[in-house]
Amino acid sequence: MGRTRNGYVGRLGALKEGAAHRQWQYENLTNTLGAELKPIEGLVLNMNYNYSIDRTDRTFSYKPFSYLSGEKLELLEGQGLNRHNEYRWKDNYTAINIYGTYTRSIADKHNFKLMLGFNQEEFDRDRVGMRIEDLLTQDKANIAFGTRMLDMEGSTLEWAIQGYFGRFNYDYDGKYILEVNARYDGSSRFPEENRWGLFPSVAAGWIIDKENFWTPLESAISSLKLKASYGKLGNQNVGVNSFRQLIGMGRTSWLFDGEQGNYARVPSPLPANIGWEKITSTNVGVDMGFLEDKLTASVELYERNTRDMYLPGQPLPAVFGASEPRRNYAAMRNRGFEVTLGYNDEFNVFGSKLALSAQANVSNNRAIITKFDNPNGLLSTFWEGQQIGEIWGYRVDSQFQSDEEAAAFQNEYGRDNLFRVYRGILDYGSNSDWNRLRGGDLRYVDTNGDGSIDNGNNTLEDPGDLVPIGNAMPQFPFGFNINASWKNFDLNVIGQGVAKQDWYPNGPLYWATFHRPYTSFIRKDLLNQVWDPAQPNDPNRIFPQRQRAYSALSNGRMSYNYNDHFLTNIGYLRIKNLTLGYTIPPTLTKRINIKRLRFFVSGENIFTWTFGGLTKYLDPEEVGAHVSYSNPNGVSGRSATNTQLYPMGKTYSAGIQINL
Repeated sequence: MGRTRNGYVGRLGALKEGAAHRQWQYENLTNTLGAELKPIEGLVLNMNYNYSIDRTDRTFSYKPFSYLSGEKLELLEGQGLNRHNEYRWKDNYTAINIYGTYTRSIADKHNFKLMLGFNQEEFDRDRVGMRIEDLLTQDKANIAFGTRMLDMEGSTLEWAIQGYFGRFNYDYDGKYILEVNARYDGSSRFPEENRWGLFPSVAAGWIIDKENFWTPLESAISSLKLKASYGKLGNQNVGVNSFRQLIGMGRTSWLFDGEQGNYARVPSPLPANIGWEKITSTNVGVDMGFLEDKLTASVELYERNTRDMYLPGQPLPAVFGASEPRRNYAAMRNRGFEVTLGYNDEFNVFGSKLALSAQANVSNNRAIITKFDNPNGLLSTFWEGQQIGEIWGYRVDSQFQSDEEAAAFQNEYGRDNLFRVYRGILDYGSNSDWNRLRGGDLRYVDTNGDGSIDNGNNTLEDPGDLVPIGNAMPQFPFGFNINASWKNFDLNVIGQGVAKQDWYPNGPLYWATFHRPYTSFIRKDLLNQVWDPAQPNDPNRIFPQRQRAYSALSNGRMSYNYNDHFLTNIGYLRIKNLTLGYTIPPTLTKRINIKRLRFFVSGENIFTWTFGGLTKYLDPEEVGAHVSYSNPNGVSGRSATNTQLYPMGKTYSAGIQINL
């Protein structure tokens, strides 16, 4: 039993004795002030001011504990840490918006609207922390009882943005629509020479069904609108002090003349340049209505080009001694579509009106890196032509059906040509029965036929046996909303899902003993999926034999390597909300002076269907949530906690709505 800390060592013994705890407390105060003024006809002036304070207190206490050890169960007392940590920080945020809108119509056909405004936001954080040891008493957790200070720390953080914005709208007779926008923004995250950026946009629309020539076609297409837009946006999501060289301070863990020494870290290399990422978007679309707009459809196509992406520069050798300096130079193209369908109608059912409305949407996109400084074509970073989310891995030809088959495979290729993918078996195995390939192990494929199974030089020119096996980006995300009412009953159903998203399993909740043999939680469905020599051809037994501990723990181990055998589609369909209600007839409620009395029952996340066989112990929505649409770096990487998050809970509720 080790010392209690934030890791796993010693944690259970300390928790059993009540010898460790942590407490987090958050406080928030928000003030909002707003005003509206109409000095002349058509002119509206607005102002709003927001001020918020967020305070966070975190306390960690570690107290000595006792436990029994050894064959004789000797009582060991005073084990663990006698330590108390406290961290305090306060965030101040202010925002002010001042804008005016002027609206005017001429001859009831020319409609104008002009808006001009100013925006400013400021944020600052003050943070302090302290750790003390050898508390005089364990009954009270307070810094005052400490007799030895471990360390103190403090930091501040500040950022601000300021901008001017405007919008001009014009439409002629409700047929031709024009909108022009512009923003001029400055951010403290950039040096003065790159601080400001101008971001304009323009959009136009033509409502064709209002034209006289469309009248003969109304019976077929009741409404039709064409629309297009082009614009530029700026992204300032970089570190607050990215263009400043910061010197880290600390104390050594070793002693000089019996005392810890102070040290200063060499600052990281500055970026070659830093400024706004610029995103230009082009959209075209059409809105249509059929059957007097009972059936509607909307289709949009778009292309977004991001340039001056702030990413690491050309990969450098390890002897450089630091990460590659970041700079604004990379570029990415994203093309996609979105389709929305709607239906709204009424029917007569058993003599009463059934009102039904439904809407569904589906979208998809494909992002390609169009510029990146990777002359050697390293697969460990971006490269030009790469599709965001690509997963490169090995092909697997099922599992060995017997020890003899595995031995023949190992003899055919030889240990030295297999150790990169079977390292945990051929290099680390200490048990002579299990330091060789056995039945149930994965049969990796030598895709390039060179007699060795490896990743070559891990480059585009020499990827070894690595090939694209999937994509981690969600494909065809969709959603729907259905509303129905009949007599006094009403029903609402909201659903969402993803048609396909590839995920390579990670973490102890999925792998259990194949991650670490002492894992305390083993999901029940895993036991029936472990390969069994008595049932070698069972297609459901996809895992190796249960003795293959650690096979999914780290790089080079058999199950840890990206491969298409364990690659899983985590696509799903989930009913996010289902609500059924009943409204008491108004003729009855009016007698007690109630305008409307409605009873309802509701459920959230009550039904989930998965498309790729993901274990029920993992939530597909949570597992897939680690993908960031705004940061493509590491999209296909392994998330350390995405299988250990608390799953989406099912919630059932019932209530009464009363309108007086």
